[in-house]
Amino acid sequence: MLLDPLRDPQDMPAALTCPKCGGEMYAGETMFEVDGRMLCPDCFEAWFQAFYSTSPALFADALGCRAEKIGG
Repeated sequence: MLLDPLRDPQDMPAALTCPKCGGEMYAGETMFEVDGRMLCPDCFEAWFQAFYSTSPALFADALGCRAEKIGG
């Protein structure tokens, strides 16, 4: 099924809602799985920022990046 490229996705019914914020998600939008639950882009960004702010070293490790303390 091809959709009209000029359509407003918000004129269509929401495909689902974000379990964290309740925001409506529409067909073609992206959700992110974190700790077993799907988040909308806004909630994912908030999680991402909070994770980084809590521990940049743990964040780097989760990304597979090396973190190194400088000096003695």
